Amino acid sequence: MRALLPLARLCTLIRYSRAVWLHALMLGILCLLPLELFAETEILASAQLSNEPLDQQYQAAKEYFTLLERDRSLGKERTNWLNGTRNFRRIHLAQKKGPFGPTSLFMMAKMSRRMFEQFKFPIDLENAIEQFTEVATLYPAHSFADDALYEAAECARLGKGTEQQATSLYNRIIEVYPKGEFYPKALARIQEGQEKKPEPLTPSTGTEAVTGANHLTRIAPVKYWSTTDYTRIVIQTSAPVSFNSSVVEKSGEQLRKLFVDFAHCYVPQNLRDPIVLQEGLLKQIKPGQFSSDTVRVALDIGSLAEYKVFSLNDPFRVIIDIHGQAPSALLNELASKPTMPAPSPADQPIRQNAVGLEDNPQKSILAAQPVINEKSKGAEKSVISLVDQKKRSP
Repeated sequence: MRALLPLARLCTLIRYSRAVWLHALMLGILCLLPLELFAETEILASAQLSNEPLDQQYQAAKEYFTLLERDRSLGKERTNWLNGTRNFRRIHLAQKKGPFGPTSLFMMAKMSRRMFEQFKFPIDLENAIEQFTEVATLYPAHSFADDALYEAAECARLGKGTEQQATSLYNRIIEVYPKGEFYPKALARIQEGQEKKPEPLTPSTGTEAVTGANHLTRIAPVKYWSTTDYTRIVIQTSAPVSFNSSVVEKSGEQLRKLFVDFAHCYVPQNLRDPIVLQEGLLKQIKPGQFSSDTVRVALDIGSLAEYKVFSLNDPFRVIIDIHGQAPSALLNELASKPTMPAPSPADQPIRQNAVGLEDNPQKSILAAQPVINEKSKGAEKSVISLVDQKKRSP
């Protein structure tokens, strides 16, 4: 009996192992079958979708988008939203040059923005900006083009570090679609970025043109640096502008004036007060609204031998360099004073207006300054007007 006991245990162990193996085999089969059936179902579904007319595919994709927005149980799953974007992408790739190309791409971008609003994934916002912008790039004449640009700009406002991209997109709407429905909205956004409370524009006629200031470039406070024979004025604008200059000769007691006009600009009312100087070559600076879209900066100059007007970038600003000679009365006064060593450029005082901005002209002096005619030494000569130049970054 004792000899048969190990044999019985061995048989029991074999039967148990066989049962375990059979159970494992059955479990494996049950696990593998659903995966194969699922894969086969996906292939059949894709084949069936590709065989449907594109208008039906597009309508089905829109209905699925609506379902995700209404059904919370489906909308809370990010995978379902990704499937929805794939539906529109499939249609766009098949109809890139067809009637459903721009609309499917627009809807795909719209779904990407909704995904960002719900799941807060930065990649979804980046996709939305890229896809909305692509609509306007690929289909600039489509009715959705300006809509897409505005949506892209609004998405850029939601991101971190993309404010400049939003401004660029708003400007693109203003430049490319001036008659579109999103033109005034883009103008309003640009104005919000420039100042919280825009001031009404007062043209020379005395009437207020509130709507005109919305799309004009803003003139910043004027900065200057002046000595008895040299003056530099720096005028910064909120965007690059075109400009020109002219000179009015001295008449009687009236000093010579140098006018610099800025096109498509406006200057706030609080910056239009004259800036009066009691020393140096420059006597007065007066910014003003010459017309509804032109700012004129008038410079009263004691002596003018030559001048130069040019622009610098990063940031954009207009530089006015004036060379002249001090009036004889001032020269006599200076001659009667003890001779003092000339201060270095770094020690020269920097003038500023009431706003408190300052600008050291030594940082932006051109390598080649205008050459003063030797004949101009002594008595005051006629103005040598150099052609306005614009210096551009390499």
